[in-house]
Amino acid sequence: MLSSDRPASEIANLEHRLVSRFEWGLTAELQPPDIETRLAILRKKARALQIKLHDDVYQFLATRIRSNVRRLEGALMRVALIRLAQRQRAHPGNDRAFAERHFAGGAAADGHDRANPAQSGGTLRCAA
Repeated sequence: MLSSDRPASEIANLEHRLVSRFEWGLTAELQPPDIETRLAILRKKARALQIKLHDDVYQFLATRIRSNVRRLEGALMRVALIRLAQRQRAHPGNDRAFAERHFAGGAAADGHDRANPAQSGGTLRCAA
């Protein structure tokens, strides 16, 4: 299996015999998941972890975090863990307020999500 950001024929210095072998196999282009898929990922992960959030929060996270499923799942975990650490009951207003504070940036123009506080230079604090 070969993983690349371009077709084998466009990879510089790749021997012709290797290019023909790679082109003989199955080539699949992967794209970031659409909004419906991101929502389904969030809901399935939440069910598996027994996390209950209001639909508003799933929608907000799926809209803001577009390019990376790991970041999407991480955002879900942060919302749930902050609620747990603060001993808050499930409440759409609390969860949505947290999500808006920490994930309001959405995806940056370079394709990286700003939802990762370490990447954006921010911090994630939890008052227990």
